[in-house]
Amino acid sequence: GVVTLAVSVAGALLLCAGVVALARLATRRSGESGQQRPSRRPLVAAAAAGAVVLAGLVVWAAGTPTGEVAGVVNGAVAGEGNVCNGHAELCDRPFDEVSYAATHNSMAVAGKPGWFLGEQGLDIVGQLDFGVRALLVDVWYGRDAGNGRVRTSARSYDEALAVANEELGPEIVASALRVVNAVAPGEPQGAEALFLCHGLCETGGTSFDATLRQIRTWLETHPDEVLSVFIEDHVDAVDVAGAVTAAGLDAYAFTPVQGKAFPTLGEMIRSGKRLVVMLEAGDGRPGAPWLVNGFEFVQETPYTFPTVGSFTCDENRGPSDAPLLQINHWLSGFTSLVSNAQLANTADVLGGRAEQCRDERGTQPTFVAVNYADIGDLIAVVNRLNGVG
Repeated sequence: GVVTLAVSVAGALLLCAGVVALARLATRRSGESGQQRPSRRPLVAAAAAGAVVLAGLVVWAAGTPTGEVAGVVNGAVAGEGNVCNGHAELCDRPFDEVSYAATHNSMAVAGKPGWFLGEQGLDIVGQLDFGVRALLVDVWYGRDAGNGRVRTSARSYDEALAVANEELGPEIVASALRVVNAVAPGEPQGAEALFLCHGLCETGGTSFDATLRQIRTWLETHPDEVLSVFIEDHVDAVDVAGAVTAAGLDAYAFTPVQGKAFPTLGEMIRSGKRLVVMLEAGDGRPGAPWLVNGFEFVQETPYTFPTVGSFTCDENRGPSDAPLLQINHWLSGFTSLVSNAQLANTADVLGGRAEQCRDERGTQPTFVAVNYADIGDLIAVVNRLNGVG
């Protein structure tokens, strides 16, 4: 923030002045001892060193754009908690009484190398910068094909093909595979790893490990933000927990407990525990209790709607008394994803449905998930649900 930048610059200037003064004193004493005329090189070196320190501090300060760092708590960067997810009004609200902009298939980015069908216009960091605070992703086993492509692991292929055929349709999947194999056939070169894929990794895959590192960097530079990651897990929970831990995100992971009230956003931010990580199928217990089964805490709407007029707020997965409500708001056709988002993401359609679901389900919408979050009025709708400008 501005205060951090000002204090950092002032401190750096004092440090530079001190270094130069010491260098002058050293050269003066050298001259007084009868040696040859003192060189200016120590002064130049001191000034250069000071400039490097100054530049580094300015860059560090500029890297914390949304809040003040209160400190590091058990390895997690913690914020002051005076402004939470962009609004001071949200700091005193429990996590489950706040609405969050969410992206469906956050990893499927249009135009990103290797992705045949994009469902988002921004990459994950771009989504976070835009205002998204919940990521819905799918994790599969895959292998790097060495050419910007990913191959589904043999043990996952049959399941992945079935999922892709069900969600995309056999004709689209067959067409995608023909294009992929013609353009970049590639054979797997790397060891098996975790990838973010929508079913078959051949139609698009992104490294899970690399994405987690990006999320950690974003959290470090945005100390007053609370994030959630909801994972459709087609891998072992222990492998997800290992990846999250290897990325250093376990330090940020909050542990929800059934029947226990959620803390406020301000409390989460000040504690550093400001990342909620959930799985659709498994959970990380006992080794990673923070990796919870999401549908113990989340109730949701259906997610297959052919037209705007078919949207409902009916119950789907998760218990009806779960504290968190996820609104799945996208159209199911894959031949017109952008135009579908233009229809579905308007303030009237999205906002109207969110308010309808709030009334019908009797709880504040938690995750409002859409395709192409940068199209339409997602952020404005979420702000309206939260009662903030």
